[in-house]
Amino acid sequence: MCEQKMIIDMLEKRWKDEEEKQLKREKAEEERWKNLQKEIEKGNESLKDKLDKLEEKLKQEVGEMKKDINALKRENEDKGKRISTNKQKIEMMKKSLEELEKKTKEKIRELEEETNKQKKRKWRHA
Repeated sequence: MCEQKMIIDMLEKRWKDEEEKQLKREKAEEERWKNLQKEIEKGNESLKDKLDKLEEKLKQEVGEMKKDINALKRENEDKGKRISTNKQKIEMMKKSLEELEKKTKEKIRELEEETNKQKKRKWRHA
C-alpha cells in the first residue's frame, strides 16, 4: 500500500508539474499573441499615418491640378475671344476690300466709258 501511495503521489506530482508547464506554455503563448497584436497595431498606425500623408499630398496635387486646369481654361477662353475678334476683323476687312473692289471696278468702268466717249468725240471731229 505504501508503494501504491508513493506511485499515486508521484503521479499526482507529475500531473501537477505537467499542468504547471501547460499553464506556463499557455501564458507564454498568450503573451506572444499580445505582443504580436501590439506590433500589428503599431504597424497599422504607421500605415494609417502613411496613408493620411499620402491622401493629404494627393489632395494638394489635385488642388494644384484643378488650378492649372482652370488657368488653362481661362487662357483658352481668352484665346477663343481673341480668335473670334480676329475673325470679325478679317470679315470686316474682307467686306471693306469687296466694297473697295466694287468701287474700283465701277470707277474703272466709268473711266472706260469716259475714255470711249472722248474717243468717239475725237473720231467725230476728225
